[in-house]
Amino acid sequence: WELKMILRNPQIIRLSDKNNLSPTLEKLQHHYTLTNDELKRISVRLPSILGFNFQTKIQPTLTAVQHHLHLSDDEIKHLFLRKPTLISYSYPNNIRLTLVDLQYHFNLSNEELRDLVVGMPSIMGYTNILPKLAWIEDTFRITREEVLTVICR
Repeated sequence: WELKMILRNPQIIRLSDKNNLSPTLEKLQHHYTLTNDELKRISVRLPSILGFNFQTKIQPTLTAVQHHLHLSDDEIKHLFLRKPTLISYSYPNNIRLTLVDLQYHFNLSNEELRDLVVGMPSIMGYTNILPKLAWIEDTFRITREEVLTVICR
């Protein structure tokens, strides 16, 4: 799997194991109590994680999402395992805006928003979601509740 990851992302070779790779992986594994297999799964799905700084990129993003959605440590870990690309998004400029838009558009409680995201983590990667939702509602002549039902399947 290491060779496949390097072939897909040759910039990894430029990273120093001592200064980049090992500290990021060790902190990630320790902080989120990841098994070796889970760490491998994340690294294969998102090889660029090896170039991210744990303290300035990974942890702040996951912590912000965890607080916004009132997730437990196990829930944020599960969300991260399902959607590792989550850490490549900007929380203030993308994720937070999407979450606020979803909550407002569908008039969701905090718990309903949490359940929506836990059930469909990829929704956090959508940008400028309100015009897309409006287009779906208008084009297919369906209500917001019907759109939400489809999203939550």
